[in-house]
Amino acid sequence: MRLIDTHHHILPPFYVQALGADAIAAGLGGVPAWSPETSLAAMDRYGIDAAVASISNPGIAVNDRKKAAALARQCNDFAKEMSVQHPGRFDAFAVLPMPDVDASLAEIKRALDDLRLAGIGLLTNYLGAYLGDPNSNLFLRSSTAAKPSYSYIPRWLPPHHFAHCFLLRLLNFRTIRHGPS
Repeated sequence: MRLIDTHHHILPPFYVQALGADAIAAGLGGVPAWSPETSLAAMDRYGIDAAVASISNPGIAVNDRKKAAALARQCNDFAKEMSVQHPGRFDAFAVLPMPDVDASLAEIKRALDDLRLAGIGLLTNYLGAYLGDPNSNLFLRSSTAAKPSYSYIPRWLPPHHFAHCFLLRLLNFRTIRHGPS
């Protein structure tokens, strides 16, 4: 039986630079040293055969829509390149430039059709808009035509959002249709 890690966060250097170490450290307590090689070493140490990677919190937390779309593309291209460089060890859930619905739908098409990634990684909220928000509902209805696999990743909450903790626990599940190719 193959052991596949479906909650395997990556922190490409360009991503850390684009968001800033403080934004990433806010939810992690620091920015861990990361590379594909450190991931592979950890996977080997714990007997993990393959990993389906996703971008760490805070996701594509960029207010400029064009920059957010470009960063999502760059992250997805990086994840695909990891799978090419290490066949059978990595696949990925696509990161999206939410809450921009149109750019996210375009990136889903590219990530699934062109890059052939395993599915879509969704955070439980984007810039304060939760998955139950009307724009998110439009996105979820529109994106299901591709029949993707989804990974729902809890996003840390500011202190005034603790009422939504139940929602985070409810949505904290992972789905995957197939392992890395």
